Amino acid sequence: MSKLMQPCRAFCHVFLDDIIICSKSFAEHIHHLKSVFETLAKEKLVFNASKCELAVQRVVLLGHKVSETSIEPTPDAIQAILDLQEPHTLKETNQFLGGIAYYRKFVPNFSHIAAPIHKVSNFIKDRRHFFKWTVKQSNAFHALKRLLTTAPLFFHFPVDGFPLHFATDANGIATGGVLFQNVNGQCHNPFHHSKVLSPVEQKY
Repeated sequence: MSKLMQPCRAFCHVFLDDIIICSKSFAEHIHHLKSVFETLAKEKLVFNASKCELAVQRVVLLGHKVSETSIEPTPDAIQAILDLQEPHTLKETNQFLGGIAYYRKFVPNFSHIAAPIHKVSNFIKDRRHFFKWTVKQSNAFHALKRLLTTAPLFFHFPVDGFPLHFATDANGIATGGVLFQNVNGQCHNPFHHSKVLSPVEQKY
């Protein structure tokens, strides 16, 4: 599908079988829709009308609500996190970390908070019997669930005309940074980043 939509790539994004059209005005949107319809018609492809949303200002995409100014998880995505049970095995721990990794950009100091869990999740297969889930991991698990279901889980897209700032921090466990803007006295956090330091990196 991505290859098929190459003629419309300036305003059209393909995610699996979803086609997202981005326009700056209603008139431009009509023009973009016409181009997409014509491109698909050449390949004898049609839309399912019941699954189409035209000329909307907000869409749900890959478990997120995306608008002109921001992106945030959907209520269903938040509920899925609330339903997560505390891991008791190495496999369950890695599944938990993999399941919430996408949301790290929403949470300041994500890696620092998750560090106790990462510490017991990096055993290779023949050393998995060393896995031990303790109070430290349990506290980190519940702290992450709490942040991922109660914090304002969204970030703003950069606003034209305002400078971008990047602040960093580090300790002996993890590094972190945030890309942000001061927009008329309000702090917009477009992107958070954090990373757990490896045992070797922690020695420096």
